[in-house]
Amino acid sequence: MRPTRHGLSLFAPTLLIGALVAAAPARPAAAQDAPASPPPVRVEPGDHVDLGTLDHLETKPAEVRLVNTGDKPLRFSRAMGSCSCIKGTVTTEPVAPGEAATVKLTMQGIITKGVQHKELYVFADGYPVPVKIAVEARINEETPPPAAVAVEPAQVDLGWIAPETPTETIVRLVNRGEPGETPVQFARVSVTCSCVKAELLDTLAGPGQAARLKLTVTAKDIGPLSQKVVVWPMGAARPIEIPVKADVSHAVKADPFFINLVAPPAGQTEIPRSGSITLESRDGRPFRVLSAGGTAPTLATGDADEPALKHTVLWDFTETPDDDIEPWWLIVTDHPGARVLDIRVLTPLIVQSMVQNQGPWTLGPDRIVVGSLAPGGVYEREILLHQVRNKNVQGVSVDSPLLSAEITGVKRSSNGYTGTLRLTASGEARGLIRTVLRVTMDGVEQTSYLFVRID
Repeated sequence: MRPTRHGLSLFAPTLLIGALVAAAPARPAAAQDAPASPPPVRVEPGDHVDLGTLDHLETKPAEVRLVNTGDKPLRFSRAMGSCSCIKGTVTTEPVAPGEAATVKLTMQGIITKGVQHKELYVFADGYPVPVKIAVEARINEETPPPAAVAVEPAQVDLGWIAPETPTETIVRLVNRGEPGETPVQFARVSVTCSCVKAELLDTLAGPGQAARLKLTVTAKDIGPLSQKVVVWPMGAARPIEIPVKADVSHAVKADPFFINLVAPPAGQTEIPRSGSITLESRDGRPFRVLSAGGTAPTLATGDADEPALKHTVLWDFTETPDDDIEPWWLIVTDHPGARVLDIRVLTPLIVQSMVQNQGPWTLGPDRIVVGSLAPGGVYEREILLHQVRNKNVQGVSVDSPLLSAEITGVKRSSNGYTGTLRLTASGEARGLIRTVLRVTMDGVEQTSYLFVRID
């Protein structure tokens, strides 16, 4: 599949996708490449699934049918939950008019107690807007962890961490039992996000002793991170839950970290086409703003040529049609830890490309930022080849002649394969290169943006 300019592989968080599907206004008919509506289906027995009551960590299944009410066959490609607590699958064989596809979903009680309203989105080829199935459940009160175990710290707050930079910490699981009592054995550990890895360094803790739990957090997305680590003591009726939080940003934090041209701010009726982004140094190092959106920056405060701990950069799309707006607005600074800041831009067109079917596999991440690379230099990183059927890389290329790329070391992972992307800059390359990486596997081409600063 050869994507359109906006149709690049976008690895957006499912919560963001869910919010945007609900908020995005319809695209004008003349500008559409595909119907801005869900596929013609009837959900049986209905598009609202009530799972009743769920105990904490309990999983309940449900099943619905999507009846094709149109006059052409439909092919459903995937199902995506608005929360990590929702999982779903859909039959992918063509569905003739009058026939039905089966959707199987599950919901797990890993979220806040009380009544919860979530969604499952089912995507069909050729329709950028998915079928939405509402899922409701009531989550029982969480049972506190075993009284014999104290978690130190009870909540892991990593503060500021840089994206895609592993951050490690140790949590102590202290056995508060009396001398002579049976040691606590920790059977297993799980996490609510692939961005957190948890390893039990010790599985046994006698009274007064502590087992060590090593956490490694590698955040992919800018913004607040809030996840959980779940530890199961042997024989315990309930696990121990450890909240993990972090503020994910570059060494220069952008606030807000995206430009919203989809929905008006709270309390307003108009969508602003101009605004500002505040940049603040996280490590106390003054910096300058060198460019914004590919041109000289316009600042609301101070002078771009003068180093400061904080700058306010203005953006303006008043005269720019949505068709000409790229999904990323780049800010270049001279801060060594934040040479290139990638600000996501959301328009109705871009939102549609984020939720439409992208093919049988996906390339991740959706953009790769290389803040500093010398002419002739080499950059390597791991990439995700999500839902690829085999590890044969059929083609790798970069649109810019100033960069070359190859993928090596492809190996199986939980969601397909991972590989090592190796980028090499030409000796003549200079400045900021904004281009596209193209990878072909299983006979299908997928893409990712490349933002590389060479100096």
